[in-house]
Amino acid sequence: MDLDEVIAILRCKEEEKNGKALIPQAELRKSGTMDHVDNWHYDKPGNRIFNGSITYPNVRPSKLSFVEVFYSVYLGLNKKRYYLPRQEDCLSGYCHGEECSFFKFGLDRCMSENEKLAIAI
Repeated sequence: MDLDEVIAILRCKEEEKNGKALIPQAELRKSGTMDHVDNWHYDKPGNRIFNGSITYPNVRPSKLSFVEVFYSVYLGLNKKRYYLPRQEDCLSGYCHGEECSFFKFGLDRCMSENEKLAIAI
């Protein structure tokens, strides 16, 4: 199970809740803790995501609701899920780009092969 898209969505949504500028898509999937969103830690080798733990009890809680976290995990793991109002366009290969509310997450299903390569570098 790959949690890259889950952490990207969680970090992006957290930044929105905090009223901060969105993190560049290439940064969203990075392992570890980010300065901008320091309450979400991504242990990529261990395939785990933390918002605090027994060993780090003083981590600021997420401002995301349980439903928002649940939906972020669902969306990040369900690679066949698209933004419903634009799903048919997505499936036919047409991307609405920044007009789509999923685009900011940098999901693989929303990117061309060239964009995927640029993020991998």
